[in-house]
Amino acid sequence: MNVPDVLDVLYVSDKNYLIMVSVVFLSLLAPLSIYVGLIVLNNIPLTLILFHGLICLGIPLMDFTFVQKQTLGHYFYALGFRNVKKVFLPAIMLGVLFGTTIYLFISRLQEYLIDIEKTHFLLKMWNIMDLHPVFFLFIMIFANSVLEEIYWRGYIFLKLEGKLLPKQQILFTAFFYASYHFITTSNLFSVFCGLLFTILIFGIGCFWGVVRQKYDSIYLPIISHLLADLGIMMVYIRFFV
Repeated sequence: MNVPDVLDVLYVSDKNYLIMVSVVFLSLLAPLSIYVGLIVLNNIPLTLILFHGLICLGIPLMDFTFVQKQTLGHYFYALGFRNVKKVFLPAIMLGVLFGTTIYLFISRLQEYLIDIEKTHFLLKMWNIMDLHPVFFLFIMIFANSVLEEIYWRGYIFLKLEGKLLPKQQILFTAFFYASYHFITTSNLFSVFCGLLFTILIFGIGCFWGVVRQKYDSIYLPIISHLLADLGIMMVYIRFFV
């Protein structure tokens, strides 16, 4: 290998290292925004703006539009918005399974998992009453599922392609995706429940990463995530509305 070849390898290695550092930083912004919004500011509306608006939507959109200068069509295609016909039915079936399981699991074990009065007090302290119930449900069912998947199984997934092995790519995105759920669940319920739910969410995140790669489509994670969130919000409606 001559000197130019060695320099090229070093340049690629340095470039990949910088990309990985930037991806870790972008991934850490998600739990940071949740921590600042909920724990520091005690405000759900501001948390939704920070997390969904600035992180999940704003960062990918600004990167593709202003940094990479890509068209909106290329932006959506690169994120994985393709092969919808192939995955639509499996996505619905999995989503119904996830949503039903979540609702039944929490409802049946509610007395062991949820302190209704404590959780209701905390939600009130976090200014959930500032949001209209219909608007909050729309955000948590539709916007949350779409924007989270765009960020993790779309944007961050794309950033990691060619930098990590496929399994590492899945584990990386699932880990950071699960990380901020520990902040929310451990505060809403208990540390034990937070750990339990976070482990389950990590497993689901890995599953969504696997099907994202297998079907080369983000539609399956989005649709099944949406229906899973519907199950969670049915629990919310039953016990807190």
